[in-house]
Amino acid sequence: MTTSTIVTGMSSSLYSVNIASKPDIGRYLTNATGWTLYVFARDIPTNGTSRCTGNCIKNWPAFYATSLSLPPGLNATSFAVITRPDGGKQLAYDGYPLYYFRNDTKPGDTNGQGFLKLWFAATYPVPTTTLTSTVTTTVSSTKTTTSGY
Repeated sequence: MTTSTIVTGMSSSLYSVNIASKPDIGRYLTNATGWTLYVFARDIPTNGTSRCTGNCIKNWPAFYATSLSLPPGLNATSFAVITRPDGGKQLAYDGYPLYYFRNDTKPGDTNGQGFLKLWFAATYPVPTTTLTSTVTTTVSSTKTTTSGY
């Protein structure tokens, strides 16, 4: 089955965060060039930090934009910069820290959607999936094998 990604707004490269859509996900957030942004079920929204550290952050790199420009429909008040446990900066949407997935290989990929029932595309206008789970496992990359989420 082939699904298409539709980027809304005048030009995706004009915005540091944009909106895309797929039938199986709905509307979700991307970066300026169309890479999917994800949320982690183990993060506690609005606590100002991320629970994805160590090997987890290697598989799910943090998203950060030094300048926030948004298309119509997204509100700057929904975004905040948090400081990660390692001291790095990360952008959060409605309290949920945002991540990329290292196994997405091109803009529009959503390979992390539903991964281990812990990772979900950051849906717009707010995360719609109940983000709770107690699953623990090992993630295998196609290039290397690492432990983490």
